Amino acid sequence: MSNARTLYEIEAGTGVKYLSTILDLDKNDIPMLQKLERDTLNHLAEVYKVCGSADKIKLFFIFLWPK
Repeated sequence: MSNARTLYEIEAGTGVKYLSTILDLDKNDIPMLQKLERDTLNHLAEVYKVCGSADKIKLFFIFLWPK
């Protein structure tokens, strides 16, 4: 007997979306991404004294397609 569960079973049991790559994101994740941006900019300001507007910070996801 296998204890393996499918991704859908795991998500359903926890209520948490499983993100493996940026390809798993959809429009419903926009609020979470906006919070990530706010939290990141706040962290940079508090820890490194970076000013988000003056320093022109840009945030990106890097995705490498497997060969």
